[in-house]
Amino acid sequence: MDRKTLGWTVGLVVVITAGIIRFVLWDESRTSQRLTQEAEGFTALATQWYDSSAEQNVARGGEELQGLLEPR
Repeated sequence: MDRKTLGWTVGLVVVITAGIIRFVLWDESRTSQRLTQEAEGFTALATQWYDSSAEQNVARGGEELQGLLEPR
């Protein structure tokens, strides 16, 4: 393959790749805008991480809290 053909081939691959990336980013932007409009007033909460299964069990209202959670 001579230099001219190689240059055209690399250029074509770069243009096609850039087009695909541009389309994906454009589509994601549209999806984000749509979801923002559909979920107006919705607030996402940060993910909670637990150090142990006992903490996770308490956070879920596990057996340790069952007596405390009963209605009065």
